Amino acid sequence: MASFNLILAGPDLLQWWWFDGARLETATLPAGTYLFKPTGLVADAVDARLRIGRARLDDSDTPTELAWADWLEVLDTAEPTADPGGFLVRRPLDDGDTYETVFAQFIAARPGELRLDYRLDPASAGGWTSVVLNR
Repeated sequence: MASFNLILAGPDLLQWWWFDGARLETATLPAGTYLFKPTGLVADAVDARLRIGRARLDDSDTPTELAWADWLEVLDTAEPTADPGGFLVRRPLDDGDTYETVFAQFIAARPGELRLDYRLDPASAGGWTSVVLNR
């Protein structure tokens, strides 16, 4: 089985599980901004360019391109690399196909509020769906 991350976010808890294909790890994380990749939690969470990106939780009509503008700019300018620890990974396979990072969701949460922006086809530009929940 391929590696994966599972995140449980609650008002007083941020729990993370990571499976690397052989071993399951878990950790409780403090409130903050995190970047998870198939290889696990990115050390030092996110660089300064990404820390400025904050979703607008208070307006469900804000389109993804505005709510996550800073993050999308970083994604759009990132260069894929064959390094499995890279931000975006693109590696050729022996059969002529490629293994590539799939990036298709943004999640922002704070007590009583959640915003999820996702797209079903990560390779396409645009096509985002937003779900905003407020208690």
